[in-house]
Amino acid sequence: MLAGTNGFEFSGYTYSNSFHTTSEVIGDEGCTICHMAVEERSPVGGHTMKLEGDEGELTVGCLTSGCHSEPFELDYEGTRTEIEGLLDSLHTLILDRDWITSSGSINASTGSPLKIAPAYLSGALFNYFFVEHDASMGAHNTKYARQLLESSIEVLTAE
Repeated sequence: MLAGTNGFEFSGYTYSNSFHTTSEVIGDEGCTICHMAVEERSPVGGHTMKLEGDEGELTVGCLTSGCHSEPFELDYEGTRTEIEGLLDSLHTLILDRDWITSSGSINASTGSPLKIAPAYLSGALFNYFFVEHDASMGAHNTKYARQLLESSIEVLTAE
């Protein structure tokens, strides 16, 4: 997700990336620049990989030269809400097609494999799991996550 690759990109749609993907600093330093930054007396960061906890947010890595500037606050609740809404919409479409069970497992077994036709529609199922399992709810690459979900919803709705 952070690299902005490997989602299923439907033909006819444009996919782009957010700053976290194109940032030279993150490209050079990797995820640890933000997620493992150390701030004195902070219970987050370091090897926890967390950017926020009960005591507040860890933004010292975000304030690295070439990234965000002060004042800076982690404000991704709107993004998370949007991505969760898109995931819910796609989840409903996938449930309606009986591709997954209500618990989220693939609806298939050895004796009854899941068959999706035309095959390219399986990209919507892939994108659902790709975005959901990234677990950042769009924070890692908002544009890419949004575009993968929106295109998946449009393709399934049109089909």
